[in-house]
Order: sequence, then structure tokens, then C-alpha cells
Amino acid sequence: MLYWTARDQPVPCRRVPLLAGWADLDERERAADIEPGHPILIDPVLALFLARSRFTWLAEGTREACAKDYRLFVSFLWQRQVVARGGPGRPAGLGSLAAPQPAGPAIGGSKWQRELSALRLLYEWA
Repeated sequence: MLYWTARDQPVPCRRVPLLAGWADLDERERAADIEPGHPILIDPVLALFLARSRFTWLAEGTREACAKDYRLFVSFLWQRQVVARGGPGRPAGLGSLAAPQPAGPAIGGSKWQRELSALRLLYEWA
């Protein structure tokens, strides 16, 4: 799941009782140097990548686009593992991108290059 940090937003404790202990979320984010608009992927390793890698040096718009690309890619890998192996399996490598896939809408060259660059950044960090 992909979320974006924000300041001065109420924590939905009534809707999600588990969040009752997070009423001080703004203070926690400030203490961790997490700025508003920072993408958060709910995965400890990916969250660390988003907060402590070269990803933080990218322009704001690029970070936003790349975070969405990561969400799409991780969802794709998870779905592929569940379907192909009957359950979660070992992580896929970049070679999995070459596996035959059902035809879908074509994407432009610049979007493909951005997505490939985003994945390369993630894999080099890993």
C-alpha cells in the first residue's frame, strides 16, 4: 500500500481503532525527518529505501511518479507469485520482466524509461 505523509491531518482513530496509539503521528514524522508529501510504502524494506536512499535526492514530482511505479511493480510481483506458485514465493529478479505477459495497453517510451530507471535505482540499492 502506498500512502503520502501530510501534516495537521487527524488520525482516523474512530474508523481504525488500531491507530489510537498514533495520535502523535506528526511529531513522530518530524522526529524522523519525514517531510510532508513523503511517500510511504507499507513494507519495512521499501519504506527504508524511500527514506534513506538516493530516492530522496529526486525531484518531488519524480519521487511521486516513481513511488506509484514501485507500488505497481510490487503489486505485480506479489500477484505473479501468488498465481504462479500457489502462494508467496521467493522474490523475482529483473529477469522476470522478460517473461511472457498478457497484452495490455502500450506505454510511451518516456514512461517506460522512467519506470525502468526507478526499478534500477531500487535494485541497485537492494
